[in-house]
Amino acid sequence: MDSIVLIRKAQLSDLETLLGFEQEIIEVERPLDPSLNKGALYYYDIPEMISEKDIHLVVAVCNNAIVGSGYVRLEILIIIIKTQYMDTLALCM
Repeated sequence: MDSIVLIRKAQLSDLETLLGFEQEIIEVERPLDPSLNKGALYYYDIPEMISEKDIHLVVAVCNNAIVGSGYVRLEILIIIIKTQYMDTLALCM
């Protein structure tokens, strides 16, 4: 039987698993990057990411277990262009 993977928004109740994922990534990267000190290290403020409105943190769930995660951060990019033909043009993306 094929397993079904569901994607859902992360919840604070997922925090322990998400922190575990982060620590596993750090442990794999430590031998490759001497700037990663021993001891507790965190790349992200995961509780904030879960509650932040401009960040969408999701988890992949299979057989009632979280098997993956990912996020998207929404940002506004403002580009200001000045030319000799117009005063100022601001582009929001």
